Amino acid sequence: MRRIVHSCLLVGMILVSSSGVLRAQEDTNLETCAMCHDEVAADFEAGPHGRVMKAASPEILARSCAACHQPSAEHFDDPSPENVHRIPPAGSCASCHADRLGGMELSTPGHPRNGISCLDCHDSGHRVESEEHMLRLPPQRLCAGCHQMEASSFQQPYAHREEAGRPFSCLNCHSIHGENEKGRASLLDNGGVCVRCHTAKAGPFIYPHPPREVDA
Repeated sequence: MRRIVHSCLLVGMILVSSSGVLRAQEDTNLETCAMCHDEVAADFEAGPHGRVMKAASPEILARSCAACHQPSAEHFDDPSPENVHRIPPAGSCASCHADRLGGMELSTPGHPRNGISCLDCHDSGHRVESEEHMLRLPPQRLCAGCHQMEASSFQQPYAHREEAGRPFSCLNCHSIHGENEKGRASLLDNGGVCVRCHTAKAGPFIYPHPPREVDA
């Protein structure tokens, strides 16, 4: 359970350096924050984000609260939503996942252009259980929040389906962060991801169809 406010004041005392100057960013770690936010810290450490951080380096996990929430010195003397970022600001995720952000800007520029942030699609990691890749919802439901026409077309009987009869996931063909194929599958050269399933169409052909070479 949450500790009473007096314990938060104790945190401030712990963080005072020998010169009497509070050094919030330098001295803050997961254990420090857990003195007030014990349940939140425990859930984060047990969740997928915390587990990966700890496996990479215990120091990364220890610094995670300050890295994302960037508390000011005043927060430890007078805890308030006004002196800490309750929702991590833009750029916090990129401090570790710069490659993912860069891939998205190249692969699916419409997302950053329309203000879609990491936390619009992903959990912060405070839930112990979450979808794969820490998504807030299964991909079909998540993407359908914006791409409603495309989502509805996949409910039609002619839509691409897996062997079990389920419609394809959006991620079967699209790579949002650009790790593999481009996010916009229509821009792939020479059939791209399509020929993974439609191998008979991959060629090479003695007489290739010229539009295929031009328009993929």
